[in-house]
Amino acid sequence: MDKYLKTADSEWYKQRLFNLMICVLAAFVILFVRLIYLQVIMGEELRRLSLNNSIRLQSIDPPRGVVYDRNGKVLVDNRPSFDVSIILKDAEPLEQTLEKLSSYIQIPAADLISTIPRTKGRSSYKPIVLKQDIGRNALAALEVHKYDLPGVAVKVNLRRNYINKQYGAHLIGYLSEINQ
Repeated sequence: MDKYLKTADSEWYKQRLFNLMICVLAAFVILFVRLIYLQVIMGEELRRLSLNNSIRLQSIDPPRGVVYDRNGKVLVDNRPSFDVSIILKDAEPLEQTLEKLSSYIQIPAADLISTIPRTKGRSSYKPIVLKQDIGRNALAALEVHKYDLPGVAVKVNLRRNYINKQYGAHLIGYLSEINQ
């Protein structure tokens, strides 16, 4: 009888151990199949999504106030300015994108290419301003065709509008673009 109990217990343990091994093996097979699916089948799509998933710091310019004279007459106010910029990393292929863009903003593609600096160490995700203060017709054309222009963005900035440009420069001041 003692032999029978040892044999029945050992068979029962062997059966449970075998079932456990089957479950562990099935889990590893499922993980391996999922790994193959993610790497081989979905690899290119996931790579494309990961390249677009990055942190981009954007600066937000504060609005400047309106300047009045002592009688309440406006000397300086703000007006919208539409600036066209390009992000080099997103504008692939760059030459084709610039050629399409040149037809919409009426600037030769060679001039647009020359405005892009070829400096090393510059972030490829930093927008490069190609043209400032485009007109509303060019803005409308860019907004209609924005899906054909990858990496091209139109940013609305506020520009100072000096009502009477001949008076008050010593009080109001004058600022220009920051150089390198």
